[in-house]
Amino acid sequence: MSVIESEKSCCCEYFEQLWCTSGFRKHSRKTFKLFTVCFIVFAFLLVASLFQKQGEMALTTERPHVELSKLLKGISVFLDVCNQLNISVFLIDPSALSELDGSKLPNVPKNTINSRYQVQTFGALERHFLADDAFHIAKVLKSLKYKQFVSQGVHPQSVTVLPGERVSLNRTQHYFFVRNHVVIQLVVFFERKGYLWYGGLDASLPFSASLRHGVAFGKFPGAFNRFRLQNRYWAPLNKTVQTPENINQFFKDLHVSRFVECDMKAARQFQEKYSKLGKSSKHYGNIAYRADAALYVQRVMRKLQKTIWIADGLLLGWYRQCGLMPHDFDADFGMWAEDYDSTVKEAFEGNPFLQLCIVWGKESDSLQFALWGYKMKVDIFFYYKDQKNNSAWYSSTKENNAGKLKSTVPMFDLCTTEFLDELFLVPCNTLELLELEYGKEWMIPKTDFNYENAKNIENNGIVGQEVRLCQF
Repeated sequence: MSVIESEKSCCCEYFEQLWCTSGFRKHSRKTFKLFTVCFIVFAFLLVASLFQKQGEMALTTERPHVELSKLLKGISVFLDVCNQLNISVFLIDPSALSELDGSKLPNVPKNTINSRYQVQTFGALERHFLADDAFHIAKVLKSLKYKQFVSQGVHPQSVTVLPGERVSLNRTQHYFFVRNHVVIQLVVFFERKGYLWYGGLDASLPFSASLRHGVAFGKFPGAFNRFRLQNRYWAPLNKTVQTPENINQFFKDLHVSRFVECDMKAARQFQEKYSKLGKSSKHYGNIAYRADAALYVQRVMRKLQKTIWIADGLLLGWYRQCGLMPHDFDADFGMWAEDYDSTVKEAFEGNPFLQLCIVWGKESDSLQFALWGYKMKVDIFFYYKDQKNNSAWYSSTKENNAGKLKSTVPMFDLCTTEFLDELFLVPCNTLELLELEYGKEWMIPKTDFNYENAKNIENNGIVGQEVRLCQF
């Protein structure tokens, strides 16, 4: 509460006390004089409050223009220092990339820490960016009155120091160069197997709470498939900067970049408890084929720039065992029906490795694909959004085409994870979906589980349109 608001509150409380006593007219002349003075003070404070609010509005309106010029000057110096020291940085700020690309892409994440700040974000590869590089940048920006803050965390991959002994190293994951309301953010990308990973913000940062709500990088750990860089001309600075080559794909990946880990400790405990699980199953020997099939689908859809995620049995295997269930016999994927187009069907029709065999339903209702390859069946279920009920549903088919089933799940966002040593997408609320499908006892393996007995499934009439392209 401001001083003005506090004084107004005190006056109001006094007036209330006056009227609630034995009567205003019975008060002494001294009280009347005090009332008059208080009324004048109250009126003065009211007028002052109005002027204060107008001043705040003007300050809020004018500040972005003032700070923008300072931001551009800071960025110009930042880039000049990087060029002089041969430090490779690339622009990843969503708003700036959208302008550079020349297209107004929908749902571009904003990079602002409330209305008081101007932020610009760059990236650098950890193996190309040394600690003394940051020292030199900070030294030059200090002459422009920029202060440096860092966010540290554990390196995503431990290193071998002795045979059989590995240790984790602390590394700086975010650099912030701050001057008043101007922020230059440098995100450090770590190479992790076949992809790039960055950490979440350190809670010890003096402004971490505000940053988490405002920046596009750092709210959570994130991951991207490797991307190529391209030089682009940045008109506001009259400079050439490096950016992701395919900005549209970069934005799509950014929306699902939140990185979630499977619980490796719990997976090891599960493996110790059920070490013989599935080894007697006739499908146990096909586990490598199932990995090949899952990787193939993922790569084909990536090439088509389509969003697809692991579902059902594949999802349970990832979440519970950080891998594949050895007794499972197929691979399941999900895809939004609204993202479907003919290129998906064409990619698998007559495919010598993974062939489209059955198409159930139609694009507008109950679409489902059954593929065959790598000695197994692969299902792609198309999810239909129900905005009214904040949910989604997909269709499946009973054995021997005996009927159609409908599975309903709450609406979900997608996150990125490591699965089969590559990046795959999973629902961010995986646990909730698994409990809906398998119940609270999802941690207990059931080798005879029948998907028709899932907890969130219901009959949905007879099988509709079916096109059979091959036999399996």
